[in-house]
Amino acid sequence: MDGSRLIDVDYRRSYRVRWRDTDQSGFANFPSYVRMMEETEYGFLRSLGLSIVMEDERGVVGFPRVSADVEIHEPV
Repeated sequence: MDGSRLIDVDYRRSYRVRWRDTDQSGFANFPSYVRMMEETEYGFLRSLGLSIVMEDERGVVGFPRVSADVEIHEPV
């Protein structure tokens, strides 16, 4: 085992889609989805007592975003 562990956590967060979050068709636009994902990620880490930037014996440790994919199945 490499010292890592998997956890099974159910974390949910609700958002109210505002006018500024929508495109001309009235659906949430792509940048809004990305912002909501990021806010959810930060909230999830905080719920575990973590931060997006921490420090340990190795120095500053963070969670860099390498990529993000969004697959929208129905409009919000």
